[in-house]
Amino acid sequence: MLSVLLMWADSKKHLRQSIADDVVAVLYNPIIKFVHWPSKKIESIKQSFETPEEIKKKHTALITENRNLRLRVNKLELLKIKIVSYQKLLRASREIREDVKLAEIFHITLDPKKQLVKINLGRTNCVIDDQPLIDAYGVMGQVVRARPYDSTVRLVTDQNHIMHVQFKPDPKNPQEEGIRTLARGTGKSRLIILPYLPKSAESKINIGDAVITSGLGDIYPHGYPVGKVIKILNPPESRFMLAYVKPSAHLDRTREALVVWTAKVYKRMNLQFKKDVNAASLNTKNKKSKNEKPVKRATVFGAAIKCQ
Repeated sequence: MLSVLLMWADSKKHLRQSIADDVVAVLYNPIIKFVHWPSKKIESIKQSFETPEEIKKKHTALITENRNLRLRVNKLELLKIKIVSYQKLLRASREIREDVKLAEIFHITLDPKKQLVKINLGRTNCVIDDQPLIDAYGVMGQVVRARPYDSTVRLVTDQNHIMHVQFKPDPKNPQEEGIRTLARGTGKSRLIILPYLPKSAESKINIGDAVITSGLGDIYPHGYPVGKVIKILNPPESRFMLAYVKPSAHLDRTREALVVWTAKVYKRMNLQFKKDVNAASLNTKNKKSKNEKPVKRATVFGAAIKCQ
C-alpha cells in the first residue's frame, strides 16, 4: 500500500511544483509591493506639488507626442498602400514581354477638354513621344510630349485619343478572333466609346465583354486590357452600333505606372538617333567651313545611349 502511495505521489510531482509556486507567489507579492511603495509614494507627492505651468507643459507635450504618433501611423498606412501598388505593378511587369520602367505620376488634369497626366520620366530616361503607359490593371494612355526630365501623357479617356482595340476572344472558342474596332475617349474619366461597331456583330457583343488592344498601329502591343463593356446602343438611323467601355486602368487613382518600351519604340528611337547624328554632323561641317571652332552638341538621342 505504501509503495502505491509513493508511486502516485511521484506521478503528481508537477502538481506539487505548481502548488509550491503559487504559495511562493502569494507570500512574495506583499514584499514586492512593500519595496515599491516608497518610490510610488514619492512620485505621488511630487505630482501633488506640480504647478499649473508644469501640468500645462506636460499636457502640451502629450498632445504633440500624440499628433506625431498619428502622423507616423498615417505614413505607415500610406506606405502599406504604396507597397501593395508596387507588388501589383511588379506582377503586371512580369506578364509583359516588353521592357518597362516605373514612373511616378505627379500631376493630373481631368476635365472634358483634357485628360492628361505628367510623369517623372523624360528623354534622359529614353522616353519618347507616342510611348505607351500602363498601370497594374490596364492601358492608361500614350506619351504626347517627352521633355528632358518629365513627360505628358494623354489618357485613353481624352477626346483626342484614339486606339485600335478588339474584343477578347471567348475562352470557349479561342480560335475565333474578337471583333476589331477603334476606341475613342469621351472626356469623362471613367468612360471610353467604341463608335464604329458593325451591326452584324450585335449578337456577338454583350455587357461585360472584355476589350483589349489589337496590336494594330504603332503605339500599343497586342493583348493589353482596355476595359469592359457597360452599355450597348444600336441607333436605327445609324450604320454602326456603339458601345461604352469602362477603362480597366485606375486613371483617377493610380500614383505609379509603367512606361513600356516595345520593339516599335526602339525602332523609332534608332531612327531618331540617326537623324540627330546626321544633323550634328551637318552642323559640324558648316562650322568648319566657316573656319570656326566646332561645338559639340548633346542631341536628344545621342544622350539617350547613356540614359537611365
